[in-house]
Amino acid sequence: MAQDGGRAVAADDPVGEQASGRPRATEGALTCPLALALASINALRFDTAVLSCCALSAADGLTAYDLDDATVKKAAMAAARRTLVAASAGKLGRTAFARVAPPRACTSSSPTPTPPPPHPSSR
Repeated sequence: MAQDGGRAVAADDPVGEQASGRPRATEGALTCPLALALASINALRFDTAVLSCCALSAADGLTAYDLDDATVKKAAMAAARRTLVAASAGKLGRTAFARVAPPRACTSSSPTPTPPPPHPSSR
């Protein structure tokens, strides 16, 4: 990847449009036009979609803070047989702005576990 005017461009993509995006530093994400993201996802089928979330609650399900993010997550879920949600404990029991899916749409959620204490032999 190379930088091109604030855009990350794949070196093997001379046009720079198909594999380009703009960095979103606050999330460590690379974003692209919504239509391109949806076209790419809709061309694929997944056994399992593993999604991160902005918030996950029993009442509101999977939610996101950004409408485009929610739309991409919905497309990924529609292209998958099952969806696993990776969520840190701080995201559980919270609700964000945009609806992604009801709680029953996710096969499983996996809060980040607290690391076990060190084994006595490692001290």
